[in-house]
Amino acid sequence: MTAIANWINKENDSNSIWTIGDTKISDISTNTNLSLESSKIFELQIICKDISKHPQRRDVYYSHSIGFAFAGSSLVGLNCYATLNTILSNLAGSGDEIPDLESISSIVSKVVDYYSKSICSNMNNFEALTYGFCHKTMKFKRFYISKKNILNDVIYCKEEIKDENLVYLIGDMKNEIFEEIKNKMILDEKDKNLKYWRTPLIVMSEIIASGKYQSIGGGTQLNIADFFGCKPYQSAGEINQV
Repeated sequence: MTAIANWINKENDSNSIWTIGDTKISDISTNTNLSLESSKIFELQIICKDISKHPQRRDVYYSHSIGFAFAGSSLVGLNCYATLNTILSNLAGSGDEIPDLESISSIVSKVVDYYSKSICSNMNNFEALTYGFCHKTMKFKRFYISKKNILNDVIYCKEEIKDENLVYLIGDMKNEIFEEIKNKMILDEKDKNLKYWRTPLIVMSEIIASGKYQSIGGGTQLNIADFFGCKPYQSAGEINQV
């Protein structure tokens, strides 16, 4: 499977959302490695065009990007990413309307629900995160997408992660990784320096490089979302220093 950590980094009094994960893909039925260089954390482009104008003059009036990360079936995750990038980069409005991150996450949950049921019959566990700065609410937002039993049916739904101090984990070995991160953060909690805010980055990098958990490995992906958008800063390689 995989392991992905997502948290709000407040170093230097400048908030941003950091996400780090591994790049390993395994076949759980045969317990074999399929790839050590597969992306699971992506940047989704949000582009809105003004439909109040003539079709040939419909200029882009809003452009932004948010993060999308998944754990579970790579076939589901990559199809979701491809579809969402097409949908979200072709939004339309009157020129002053911008989408909020909660509405976007609702779209994400519907796309995840569709592909999870059509590709793997909803049998495998699949989780996803959407995150970034919402210009409509002027706040950082994070949403967790997973399947829930509602009225005798299994549906993928979004749930807002409201605790801004919570390091949120998806994938394998959540409890074990969370304990490692928590114990290390306690040591630097008094000063809350750069090392404190980057503790999940340090712990996850060590876990991925060490291969201590069979389903977690390969390289690392680091993605940072701030006021201006979401960008990859590290991909498929070990982070040797912070």
